[in-house]
Amino acid sequence: MGPQARRVPLEEVSVVALGDYVSAIPAGDLQGHDADLAGVPDAWVTVEGEWLHLTFRCSYPNVYLVIVVQAHDNLVMGHYVLDLNEQYGL
Repeated sequence: MGPQARRVPLEEVSVVALGDYVSAIPAGDLQGHDADLAGVPDAWVTVEGEWLHLTFRCSYPNVYLVIVVQAHDNLVMGHYVLDLNEQYGL
């Protein structure tokens, strides 16, 4: 995501329907975590507005499933698990 991203209310962004994408995520991609995919994600947008990162909370504190969307074309580009505990020693 980088340092040049800001959190935005989900209502302010146009988000592609994620249902099919989310249901196709292999369990192994979650690295043993359970993500709250039914919950409302937080939205982060890069300063230039090109990329949107949707963060879904996982069952373990400070761990998120991040879905990356190319904002202009509203295309899901991929996903990853962001573990702030591991990355920053929280």
